Amino acid sequence: MPERPTHPDIHVRPLTKADAASLAALFDTCGWRAEAEAVRAGRSAPLEPSETTIRWFAERDGHPAGFARVSRDPYVEAGRFNLEILVPPSQRGNGLAHALWQVASAEARGRGATELRASVRDNDPLALAFAERRGFETDGHTFESFLDLETFEAANHPVPEEIRIFSMADLPDDEVSRRKLWRLNDWDLEAGEGACRSFEQFTRDVFEGYWYRPEGQIVAAIDEEWVGLSAVGMTGEAKGYNMMTGTVPAYRRRGVATALKLSSIEWARRQGARQIWTHNGSHNEAMLSINRKLGYQPVPGWLRLKREI
Repeated sequence: MPERPTHPDIHVRPLTKADAASLAALFDTCGWRAEAEAVRAGRSAPLEPSETTIRWFAERDGHPAGFARVSRDPYVEAGRFNLEILVPPSQRGNGLAHALWQVASAEARGRGATELRASVRDNDPLALAFAERRGFETDGHTFESFLDLETFEAANHPVPEEIRIFSMADLPDDEVSRRKLWRLNDWDLEAGEGACRSFEQFTRDVFEGYWYRPEGQIVAAIDEEWVGLSAVGMTGEAKGYNMMTGTVPAYRRRGVATALKLSSIEWARRQGARQIWTHNGSHNEAMLSINRKLGYQPVPGWLRLKREI
């Protein structure tokens, strides 16, 4: 299918700090509630272009009608960039996404990109078709699910007594504690494989992140060994989100992940959440099985995409 030419009334420009209110409103329109709240509360990353990230608005008649972001994780291999394009359903088909794609992909190339990563909802065939026309291929599937906290009964899921649970809020906020979390999160859970950040980069990404809450970093220990981690936060007035749960390989199948999941659920309940949400890759059958046993209900997830450039 030939590309739709960019509409002459569409203007694409980088964001500035003055765009916070407009960005939050656009996120609200697209259902990105947590992102909108973070922008309004001043907890989001700076909006101005940086060494690793640049954001744009696509405007029609002087009003923001679409958004794009190109970013690079500094600890992954050189050349891999992430791309997001967001256009409200009411604005689709007007050339906004294509205009944003042209600017964002050119910027990524100019910054040395050799590969773009993106994602689309698995129940959004129009977004998938848009990406496929631009050379993206499916590279994985992330499932999303939620648990109703008003009916969940933790007593139905006993935890082995050898597992001790605590959070980073229970420890001194010093370099010793922070390095232990870094080691657990970036090395032990992956058995030393994959792209592991330096401690300095981990500090910038996690401890200095707008989203970081020490009480939401929940650790499992057996004896004195840190053996598992769960990260949980609130993404709305009554909605918790379990961002990740992992167990050190040598301690798997001992109830550690279930204990962490239960602690995340109870933490969300104490914050007033009526639901807790999570996501898992299609390859992680063990965690998907735990979620099913706890009563998580599946909802539409995400297709992970990639494109070489």
